[in-house]
Amino acid sequence: MKFLIMLSFACSSFMLNAADNLSKYAVMEAEKYNYTAYDADDTAWYGGGINLSDSNRYFPDFVFIDPVTEKKITSADLFKGNRAVVIEYGNVTCPSFLSKENKMTQLYRKYKKDVNFYVMYIRENHPGRNFPEHRSMKTKIDHAKKMIEFDKIEIPIIVDDLKGTAHQALGNYPNSSVVIGKDRMIAYRGKMNVPEQVEDSIKDLLAHDKMGAKVSLVDKANSMKKGERSPELQFWYEVILARTIENKTQKSLSSQPK
Repeated sequence: MKFLIMLSFACSSFMLNAADNLSKYAVMEAEKYNYTAYDADDTAWYGGGINLSDSNRYFPDFVFIDPVTEKKITSADLFKGNRAVVIEYGNVTCPSFLSKENKMTQLYRKYKKDVNFYVMYIRENHPGRNFPEHRSMKTKIDHAKKMIEFDKIEIPIIVDDLKGTAHQALGNYPNSSVVIGKDRMIAYRGKMNVPEQVEDSIKDLLAHDKMGAKVSLVDKANSMKKGERSPELQFWYEVILARTIENKTQKSLSSQPK
């Protein structure tokens, strides 16, 4: 009996130590991710994430926080309404994010009926006295709230966890953007957020949905005179035709001997 008690105590101590080590490891990872000062020479800052050259581009399962309600949001929640998703990286100390927010807001207003937009709050790009590096989720959420207040951000914000799990998995660039189809397959990822490229990707996804699996809007439009086409049909016809020509040109160029 004494032996069993000692064994039970030893197991309990082992489990507590293991849990403590995991906790310390998580803290170390968070501290490493949330640097105290930006260093342009830190190559670990750039790259990584899902390899978009692979066939598997499925958007993984993450857990975010809504800074307004402070409730959890899962990856599946992002696709509410069975829509495509646009995610841009942002934080209150990122001048690149703030400089493009006007254009991204215009895209949001233009496409929000068909596409779900989010700003994923990542680590502070340039931590300082007023907005230091994140040492707790409370700090990170508070910063996100202040950004909404100060900069009047219209696009819904989702806060990544303290270790930057989603940020690092998707590519830990400072101000990137990701476009995901409603099938949860990543269609586009820009190292830097370029609103014009984001809109092109949105148009591609919406055009694909409009075409459907068997119906070609190009074929349908070609059988009609321009004046007979509805404005919507003409719009998608031009989008799809432009993409088709662009793809053929790229394939032709890539097949030429170097």
